[in-house]
Amino acid sequence: METMIHQNNVRSLAQAYGIQLEWQDIWGNTHPVTDDMCKAILSAMEVHTNTQENIDAAFERLQYATVARWLEPVQVVSETEAAIAIVLNIPHTQTEHTFHWTLTREDGQVQQGEVVPIHLPHLGDVELAVQHDKVVRYKFMLTGDLPMGYHRFGLSKASGEPAVEMLLVVTPSRCYLPPILQDEPNQPLKKIWGPAVQLYAIHSKRNWGVGDFGDLTRIVDWCAEQGAAIVGLNPLHALYPHNPSHASPYSPSSRLFFNVTLLDVTGIADFEESAPARQLVLSPDFQAALERLREESMVPYAEVGQRKLDVLKLLYQNFRENHWAQNTERAKAFAQYIQAQGKLLERFALFHALQERFHKEDASIWGWPVWPEAYRSPESPAVQEYLKSNGEQVAFYQYLQWQIDLQLQQAGQRCLEKQLGVGLYMDMAVGVDRGGADVWANQHLFAQSSAVGAPPDEYNQKGQDWGLPPMIPEKMREEAYESFIGMLRQNMKHAGALRIDHVMGLMRLFLIPPGLPPSQGAYIHYPVDELFGILALESQRNRCMVIGEDMGTVPEVVRDRMDRWGVFSYKVFYFEKNHDHYKAPEEYQSNAAVAVSTHDLPTLSGFWQGQDITVRTALDLYPNPELRERQIKDRVMERMAILNLLEQRGLLPEGINAGPLSAPMMTPELSAAIHRLVSQTNSKLFMVQFEDMLQQIDQINLPGTTDPVYPCWKRKITLPLEEYGTDHRILSVCQAIATERPKTWKGDIPEAERKKKA
Repeated sequence: METMIHQNNVRSLAQAYGIQLEWQDIWGNTHPVTDDMCKAILSAMEVHTNTQENIDAAFERLQYATVARWLEPVQVVSETEAAIAIVLNIPHTQTEHTFHWTLTREDGQVQQGEVVPIHLPHLGDVELAVQHDKVVRYKFMLTGDLPMGYHRFGLSKASGEPAVEMLLVVTPSRCYLPPILQDEPNQPLKKIWGPAVQLYAIHSKRNWGVGDFGDLTRIVDWCAEQGAAIVGLNPLHALYPHNPSHASPYSPSSRLFFNVTLLDVTGIADFEESAPARQLVLSPDFQAALERLREESMVPYAEVGQRKLDVLKLLYQNFRENHWAQNTERAKAFAQYIQAQGKLLERFALFHALQERFHKEDASIWGWPVWPEAYRSPESPAVQEYLKSNGEQVAFYQYLQWQIDLQLQQAGQRCLEKQLGVGLYMDMAVGVDRGGADVWANQHLFAQSSAVGAPPDEYNQKGQDWGLPPMIPEKMREEAYESFIGMLRQNMKHAGALRIDHVMGLMRLFLIPPGLPPSQGAYIHYPVDELFGILALESQRNRCMVIGEDMGTVPEVVRDRMDRWGVFSYKVFYFEKNHDHYKAPEEYQSNAAVAVSTHDLPTLSGFWQGQDITVRTALDLYPNPELRERQIKDRVMERMAILNLLEQRGLLPEGINAGPLSAPMMTPELSAAIHRLVSQTNSKLFMVQFEDMLQQIDQINLPGTTDPVYPCWKRKITLPLEEYGTDHRILSVCQAIATERPKTWKGDIPEAERKKKA
């Protein structure tokens, strides 16, 4: 007889909740997870272990979520399965009863029937140690073609009685791949390129000091002129309107909604209608301020954010008076948007309205954990009363998200009109800030007092604490992955590609208990096949390809799943080596995005000139002098190896040889040669940073630091967007790339693509 739980102790409980009891670092050392660490992690997951009664109760809750209920909350299966095996968990005293089953397809069609469990194939018995009871498991085969999608399977004792329901997810076998990248027999490998853009950092002569969605549309036009097929973007997730200086796009308030500061204010329809808004913006003082903000070398988040909010409130006032009150077509469109977004948008807007209120009263209020106690739950009477009494303020934040949706839709539509082939490439962060909207709205879903991070490695010998609370695997399954599905849909809606930051998180995350250093963390595992299956389903439905950020030490099981499900890998030129020499372009994986560098790494010029080493030295970030000396020596060898490879490929610029001193500084010619080299790789996507094209020396983000130690996420692109089409540095790189990746696709975008984006 199968036994669900053999021993009710802390370690077996930790394993049952997905905690890995030991892990290996990059040096091969094994780190056991102690009982105390297990208790701390479980406590962060709201699983109490102080007494044996607590432990028994925790097992009971876990058992109820799985075998102690007739059906599990969710089952994910492939469309390739001829028949779907559904496990029924039936108390041993009810195995001879007649049960009524109902299958409600996503399109509303209903199938139903009756079943007596004892007549089904027997899968085994499960002892429920806590309840001193037994569950018998049976296999019920659901036959007939069931299309991809989200269906519901219910089981009740008699027709008409309340049923126990399960979400039945039928997935495709692979993620979507756009026609522009689909291989054809006896044809060359299809390869495209595009810029990887930090949108907030765009310097233009029309924005307000922060890059915006108006700039994005113009970048799409530039891409079309240069033969690029994709526009990579940093995460556009919602941050904190009350605190625009909270700048990291990888520490958002919400992954479901978007950053208000990126709105093109003058591109909103209400701007032309609102005389007060135009009068304010066009005033000499306001225009002088905008000129000053545009010319600042660092992104002036705080002032730009406040100026935008001031004007946006005038636009919203115009909308309420001239549209909402009159029930115009725009008012109806807004109402449709609110209805479609439902409870997700309501709670998001409610959070930000409350945060604005409490922050005005007390500037030290940084998020919901320090709100007055009565408002810390979205279900509380105080919150519901606030919603009733302050609907107009809540609707303001809904209005802002509607405007973002319209501007992103416009950018996506421009990609179609310009026939970019892939279009917008969005980025989804690995987590959210614990004080933000997502955690407030779904507190049960997060291990709030713990944080996601990384174990010690050569560069960060103390490990990394990213400060982001992880989702609890068991809770994700209990809600049938509703939040995960919502995140994918929102981020894929206007995109042709989605990058999953730290894609290993679909299998496991490194969780750091409260009060402990990263060296004393542990891995927590997630239902990897179910998450990849749902990812593939949303990818196909949204016609959005998927790229997984898989840099660093990645378990083979993750790479196996990525390959199986058609998720592209992410390769960085700096790291693609065979021992002491760089890989030849032919050695690169084809189903991958390749880049010279990323936002977390030195720019090409910074790498070449050792700026990252200089900065780390000045900030005392090296754990020991030996590591610094080794990196200096390694960098010299890396530069020589790159020059050698350029020489082998016939790409060395005139006047440069493979000697270590022949090119002490990055030049436009050398930059173009390196970009052409990477363009030659087999990887189907090549993402290029404007910072590398323009030979900027300082990297965007320096992991392990924050402002004021290092101005992460604040450096602007040095060149105005309007000059990209004439700048010789940019044009030389574009020409080098076009030599290896010319625009070969012709004709219109397939009709299916147009329908999706429309």
